[in-house]
Amino acid sequence: MLRELRIKNFAVIDEVELELGPGLNIITGETGAGKSIILNALGLVSGERGASDIIRHKAEEATVEALFETLPPAIDAKLSDAGFDTDGDLVIKRILNRSGKNRIYLNGSLSPLAVLADVGGALVHIYGQHEHHTLLRPETHLNLLDTFADL
Repeated sequence: MLRELRIKNFAVIDEVELELGPGLNIITGETGAGKSIILNALGLVSGERGASDIIRHKAEEATVEALFETLPPAIDAKLSDAGFDTDGDLVIKRILNRSGKNRIYLNGSLSPLAVLADVGGALVHIYGQHEHHTLLRPETHLNLLDTFADL
């Protein structure tokens, strides 16, 4: 479960820390309040590629850091297999640099993007307002049924 998200020098955000509680957390606000920026930051910690154009004007690097508590056993196993120590919690830190020297840390150790994408994709699920359109595509039906049946 995502407990904390810290964003620094990311798009128009100077610095923000977001603490999330157990259960459903809802982020609302007017147009331009920064909701999409938070989603973009979550995308980075889930393994999406980052670009230097997202770094705040006049800053050399942007940082996104997330704390996940009580990892599912499958994620814990993936991290262990990849050589990362976990004690049920995971801190993901992404640093984007204007020079292109981006870095990824999992619990303080450097990580390749492929490991983060594998783990992060299972930790963060972002659904948009048009997500229900996947129900109209027959190629998604078997996967949805298998997921529902826990197969």
